[in-house]
Amino acid sequence: MAARTQLPGMRWFLWMRIAPLRIGILTGIYLSCVFVGWLIVANYIPALEPFAGAVLAKILVLIALILFIQTRPRGLFPQTGRAAEDK
Repeated sequence: MAARTQLPGMRWFLWMRIAPLRIGILTGIYLSCVFVGWLIVANYIPALEPFAGAVLAKILVLIALILFIQTRPRGLFPQTGRAAEDK
């Protein structure tokens, strides 16, 4: 009788082998927990309430956009080959 190479039910976790997907999912979970925690804390401390709403979200998105443009000035999918030489 041959030994099993995988345990039963392991095929549901094959996505964990793909590093960018794993990092993206875990980063999303982490950021969700941080933002939910921030909202809970801001609701209990009245001085933090103005920063817990849409203003903070807009500032964070703007900072993320600025950092992205600085690190990848050609965009998310830069052109390669002959199309990139014309510019």
